[in-house]
Amino acid sequence: MPIATIDEKWRVTIPKEARKAMRLAPRTPLKVRLNKGSLVIQPLRRGVDSRERDTLTWLIAHPAKVEPRKLKGLNLDRMEDEMW
Repeated sequence: MPIATIDEKWRVTIPKEARKAMRLAPRTPLKVRLNKGSLVIQPLRRGVDSRERDTLTWLIAHPAKVEPRKLKGLNLDRMEDEMW
């Protein structure tokens, strides 16, 4: 099994075998969660229920469709935590 490492900027490189098997491309949005002490990374594909996507991913996917009333409820601190 290939091993991934975390660099100084907290980035993880997904091994080539895994990228090919999952058909991942650069900029593919990924959902990251904890499950019983393991880190689970799943690609978000088209057709995924928008409620499953985090706020930042939704905003990136819909930049022209954001209504001002939706911006009021954004928690930028939480979004920053999700990024890091």
